[in-house]
Amino acid sequence: QAWERNFLAEYAGMPDITFKTLVKAYLAKASLRVKASTLVNVTTIIGTHLLPFFGDMQIKDITAITVSAWHDSLIKKELSISYMQTLHAKLTTLFAFAMKYYNLPKNPAKIAGNIQGTKNKRMDFWTLDEFRKFAMCLKKPLHIMAVYTLFWSGMRIGELLALTWDD
Repeated sequence: QAWERNFLAEYAGMPDITFKTLVKAYLAKASLRVKASTLVNVTTIIGTHLLPFFGDMQIKDITAITVSAWHDSLIKKELSISYMQTLHAKLTTLFAFAMKYYNLPKNPAKIAGNIQGTKNKRMDFWTLDEFRKFAMCLKKPLHIMAVYTLFWSGMRIGELLALTWDD
């Protein structure tokens, strides 16, 4: 409660803050409430896809048109639709935070709506021969074990990294 009082005293009622300042305040609050790995993920998403576009803008000046222009910039990067929707969800969360703590009257990301797309990238899978050629190049037993586990189980890299010897 003391932290929140200090936070409100420092930031509340300042509608002329930049997006970068909003992010700093959001991450400070989030660091107290989420796991370290989640915080790293959120920080990476924001730093890679949100700050380069919105960073120096005043939050009060960001409109649905601005968000739509950001959507267009993401589409040009040819990211997957689901990932772009994840990015949009994070932007919506940041503006909801601004509404709660900075008296931002409306959420421009919500007004713009979620990013829409029609084309998904086609996944390209290795054939058994392609896999064998790759596997023959591996030297370290741990790498070999990891690649074989990924290929034959279909699990994702994050799932593999979460495995322990007991698994």
